[in-house]
Amino acid sequence: MPYALDLFRNNDDDKNKALKLINLADLQIVDIKTKTDTISLFDKSLKDDRKKFFDIYNNIQNNSTTTHYQFDKDLNNIGNIDLNLLDESEGTKKFIALLYYFVDITIETMNRKLIIDELDARLHPLIVNSIVRLFNENTKSNTQLIFTTHDTNLLDKRLLRRDQIWFTEKNKYGATDLYSLVEFKGKVRNDASYEKDYIVGRYGSVPFIGDFSSLLE
Repeated sequence: MPYALDLFRNNDDDKNKALKLINLADLQIVDIKTKTDTISLFDKSLKDDRKKFFDIYNNIQNNSTTTHYQFDKDLNNIGNIDLNLLDESEGTKKFIALLYYFVDITIETMNRKLIIDELDARLHPLIVNSIVRLFNENTKSNTQLIFTTHDTNLLDKRLLRRDQIWFTEKNKYGATDLYSLVEFKGKVRNDASYEKDYIVGRYGSVPFIGDFSSLLE
């Protein structure tokens, strides 16, 4: 989350883009306020001083707040209330942490590969779908998103091409094979559901689950 919090230090275009994404994700956060009396986390003097970097980051994070609308018992808006960022849900904090990279893709000169392990962890499936769609539809930069996931909802031909979908399968010796859905060309009907075919094992990469209820016998 370090660099994401730096987006909110100033009321500039990047902050507005970040807040727009928060609103589009329906997180019900009006604003994010961060501590501004420290140097920026992008300051070059911090490049080789990791301790100082994290000291400043922890100071910013511990003093960052999220602003929410406040309502009375009759559901009338009676103003705003600030909550400590650390009190937000893990999903909200993860989304905020990723904002820096989402805003980056609007920079035409940006050429970045963003690699995320288990993108779907702690995020709603619809938010994950929107994140993938954002990178797929981006034409402003060469930023690429590479991620792992257990969310089979993403196996959707309307969202991902065959060459964008890769599977991993571990054999009995512990070695992992990596292969693409493209390798099943001629074996997958054009109207096939990637998700349903995957669940029934047509592409491999599914665990052989035993009967958990046998524990109750």
